[in-house]
Amino acid sequence: MELSKRLQAVANLVSVGLTVADVGTDHGYIPIYLLETGKCTKAFALDVNRGPLLRAKEHIAQHGLFTAIYFQILFDGNAAELFHKCFRIGITVLFKQCGNAHQPVHPGLL
Repeated sequence: MELSKRLQAVANLVSVGLTVADVGTDHGYIPIYLLETGKCTKAFALDVNRGPLLRAKEHIAQHGLFTAIYFQILFDGNAAELFHKCFRIGITVLFKQCGNAHQPVHPGLL
């Protein structure tokens, strides 16, 4: 899969071997790319809206990666708990929803 320059810049920030939570996954391209290139073996696709998450599921299924990516709708009641669990088990979380702010958040930085 070929990514746009913006998404490629995000993917380049991920170290090999990490599990990734893609917050605001939208189309699911980041988890697809990271799995297909071997940068990660498991990923979480997270979004606040059902529509983008369904679109991501379709793309991920087309690439045969449905069993390697977990899906979750984010809402105020579960986001903090989910992020805490991610950090506790060493998952890198990618926040891409803030315009040009493409930053991975590693557990050790918090």
